[in-house]
Amino acid sequence: AYTLSGTLMDKETGEPIKVNGKNVTSEKEFTPRTENGTVDIEFTFDATALAGTDVVVFEKVFDVETKTEICSHEDLSDEGQTVSIPKIGTKATDGDEKTNVIKAEKEQKIVDTVAYENLLPGMEYELTTWLTKDGKKIWGTEVTKKFTAKEAYGTVQAELTFDASRHGGEDITVFEEVSLDRRLVAEHKDKDDKDQTVTVSKPAPDSPKTGDES
Repeated sequence: AYTLSGTLMDKETGEPIKVNGKNVTSEKEFTPRTENGTVDIEFTFDATALAGTDVVVFEKVFDVETKTEICSHEDLSDEGQTVSIPKIGTKATDGDEKTNVIKAEKEQKIVDTVAYENLLPGMEYELTTWLTKDGKKIWGTEVTKKFTAKEAYGTVQAELTFDASRHGGEDITVFEEVSLDRRLVAEHKDKDDKDQTVTVSKPAPDSPKTGDES
């Protein structure tokens, strides 16, 4: 019987990855049926703060009875040991002037430019975007589009059209998710991110018209 012990490492720093102040580790005891074979070990952890990180798995095998280390595999440059965690960042502007201010009118367009890192080249992803106010979804604004990542790093745009006449003077923030085979791989949802936010201008007050005694 053997114990397989694994630790997640940050490829850039060479240090163990910490979540909530603790190293991310996993162990599994196994008894090989043959001299050569494979064994799986799983790591479950919160990767929210690790977006854009290259994670390398270090492994050691110990004899269960003697606790003696039998062998190890610890190579920061080994691509076979490496998993890249995707990251996205965004810039939202109006559709015409490329500013972060739009008019308080109907059928206003917001262009959301999403920059991504650590995607798999040649794979088809799904980008889902929607508008929010104070972090709450504005229903009817969700847009989904598919795109193929030509390289690990790049950008993709989404256009969202909505009735801005109801939101004069308000800040509108775009939230995004990127999925692969219906599995979420990256998200950007920060209601305080100025780059994700556009401001709807306040509508001008109604001007007096002929016959208006006020």
